[in-house]
Amino acid sequence: MRARLLIVPIAGLALSALGACGSSSSSGNGEESKSVDQIVADSAAAFGQQQSVHEDLTFTDAGGTNTGSLDTGQTSARLTITAGGQTQTILVIGNDAWVGTGGTFTQLPAADAATITYVLPPRQAQCVAKRHGVLSKGDVTTVNGKRVIEIKDDGNAPGASPDSTFIALDGPPLPVQSLQRGPTKPGGDKSCGASDNDTTKSGTNNFDYSRPAPTVTPPPNAATASGSTSSSTDTGAGGSSSTSSDTGSGSGSSTGSGSGGSSTDTGMSSSSSSG
Repeated sequence: MRARLLIVPIAGLALSALGACGSSSSSGNGEESKSVDQIVADSAAAFGQQQSVHEDLTFTDAGGTNTGSLDTGQTSARLTITAGGQTQTILVIGNDAWVGTGGTFTQLPAADAATITYVLPPRQAQCVAKRHGVLSKGDVTTVNGKRVIEIKDDGNAPGASPDSTFIALDGPPLPVQSLQRGPTKPGGDKSCGASDNDTTKSGTNNFDYSRPAPTVTPPPNAATASGSTSSSTDTGAGGSSSTSSDTGSGSGSSTGSGSGGSSTDTGMSSSSSSG
């Protein structure tokens, strides 16, 4: 039986999943003079190398306004989603994922885990080319105190959503913010977070890279899909392990959003692409 997860249609996590973009330069990084495909490719490459990404999320869907946060390193992530008064924590380690509510965790089957583990930066970068519609360059503006260039996605492709991602023009060409303006189009690659039942009306993602990468270990006595329990432990704060459950409030931070569904989507690649 598939575990029930909150849908997380987070706009443009791959290209929009990078915030604190390093030190500024008076000469800039030259991205504004490049083609849209090259900007997206450069941003995806920079994102895939990030050792730590934090994302603050807010989006409105058919169920109302939802919030969350994501902390991810190269091999593990912690995602916390609050929607409709319910909070779920999702833990990712490599190809494995667990979902928990109220301190009780269940390990997801491989097929379900595969729809979530793409949140890791290297996998997000690989998904960039798989989820986007027609891309175009917008204006050079300032977002969150950083010079950026807007990359627009019309969302007219399976797994894509209409949105804008703002790429830093000083320092590494990392996404600073993403604005989603409608639901993800049905279809697309589920291993890149595509969802067939996204009802997102709007969403905002802001990104930061200055925080330490989260330390995530398997939660204690987590149930599996068959109802058995695992023997590994997790304190949720990284470092030592114990028999206590993980609330997702450990060293990283939390993330997410969404209302009832059977898959989790961070929407990371809707506006990022290599063309």
